[in-house]
Order: sequence, then structure tokens, then C-alpha cells
Amino acid sequence: AAHFGDLSTFALDRPAISLSVIPNEDGYVILAADGGVFAFGSAKFFGSVPGISPQAAQSTTAVAIQLTSAGYRLIHDDGGVFAFGDAVFKGSIPGVLQGASLDQPVVDAIADDDGINYGMVAADGGVFAFGLSFAGSLGG
Repeated sequence: AAHFGDLSTFALDRPAISLSVIPNEDGYVILAADGGVFAFGSAKFFGSVPGISPQAAQSTTAVAIQLTSAGYRLIHDDGGVFAFGDAVFKGSIPGVLQGASLDQPVVDAIADDDGINYGMVAADGGVFAFGLSFAGSLGG
């Protein structure tokens, strides 16, 4: 992707952790550790975690962003999922555990080809599937 801008003039609350190029490659979004999203080029801004849940922005860390055709899904280390634009919300780990906590934090996430179903993996190999087929897990 070409250079469409950066965060050098922004006063970030927490550091940037990833950059994702949009499918037509004429823009990108940068994800910050607090779930802040910054859109450049033709990438669209649909919202961010600090804007809807300041507590989650301060107490958890974003680990992944999953782009959809007109939105994105943010995954946090506690398994919290935040869907913006046309991104589908299928559930989250805090919703499943209902007050319990993970043994180890979520470190990454995947989405299927349609971007509708998604899964997460924790540092201990625990796998959490939301709409995907669950084939096993190393955690627990």
C-alpha cells in the first residue's frame, strides 16, 4: 500500500500494534492497544473501543482487527469482541465464561473467508470458536 498517513502527530493513550490494508489497497487502518482505530486513505472509520467502552479500553488490550467489506471486528486479550460497521458479532469469551476468567490471554484471532465466523486462540493453546467448527484445543 502507498503511504496515506501515520500517527506521528497523534498523542496516543496506548501504542499502535498493527496495520491492516483494506482489500482494494488504497487505504489502511491502524489499531492501537486500547482498541483505538485510525483510518487512512479510503479506509473508513466505523468506531473504536475507547468511544463505546472506555473501561475495556483501559483494562484490556486489543490483539487483532478483522476487516470486513464495510466494517471491522476488534478482538481483545480477554476475548472481548467489538463489531463495527457490517462486522457480525457471534459472541465473546466474557459472554461464554460469565464471570470466570481465562487461564491465559487471547493472543490472536482468525475469521473465515466471508468474515462472518471467527475464532480466537489463547497463549496456552486454548481455542474458542464462534460460528466456526471446533476441532479441539490444547488449553485446559
